[in-house]
Amino acid sequence: MQRDFTDTAGVQWRVFQVDDAERRRTSGAFTKADLLSPRGWLQFESAEEVRRLAPVPGDWERTDELNLEYYCSRAERMHTRKNGHASA
Repeated sequence: MQRDFTDTAGVQWRVFQVDDAERRRTSGAFTKADLLSPRGWLQFESAEEVRRLAPVPGDWERTDELNLEYYCSRAERMHTRKNGHASA
């Protein structure tokens, strides 16, 4: 499942859960968050940045946008994007 929301600052976000199966398909080094979240994480993506939140809140699929914004604010910033491309 994927959800889209706009935060109170006007930033548009896409949020989705990355689970164990997705992690196995993803190559690259594991981060501290990966090691602490064996059941996956929520990924928040905007035009400007990517964030991860673990553990996954059980109500994220049905909660309101204000709560999604709160979860996003608590998520670890993974990287920022420049001109629509991710950078470390």
